Amino acid sequence: MSGNTNFAWLERLLQQYITSVPSAAEEHGSDRLAVEAVAALTGVAPRSTTEGMLATQMLATHSVALEQLRQAQLLDQPLEAAQFRMNSALRLMRLFIDQMETLARLQGSLVQQKVVVEHVNIEAGGQAIVGAVAGGGNS
Repeated sequence: MSGNTNFAWLERLLQQYITSVPSAAEEHGSDRLAVEAVAALTGVAPRSTTEGMLATQMLATHSVALEQLRQAQLLDQPLEAAQFRMNSALRLMRLFIDQMETLARLQGSLVQQKVVVEHVNIEAGGQAIVGAVAGGGNS
């Protein structure tokens, strides 16, 4: 679940995650956070140490983004503070997407395909279709 068979390495990743979300640790307790982190890491299924580190970063990024969203909704705060927290949450959510794409590339599950059309010539009265075309059969 940490991408490494060394139990001390898993403990280190869990400790890093827990210290990255101190408000959650205070509210729910470190033991509960560790159990939740193990469940999340198991779901991500990192296959290497690098993937384990990235998965831990993803977990922390997700947790902090949601905390920023929660704090942005607090009523007794200046508008600037709420906007700052919302913008922070949005940046973190974008980072999470980048992390997901990186993990997918590391795991070989992200396949990108690029088609470049350099020139299309359509004569008068001609028709062109741009997009996916599935062959149809005439019965």
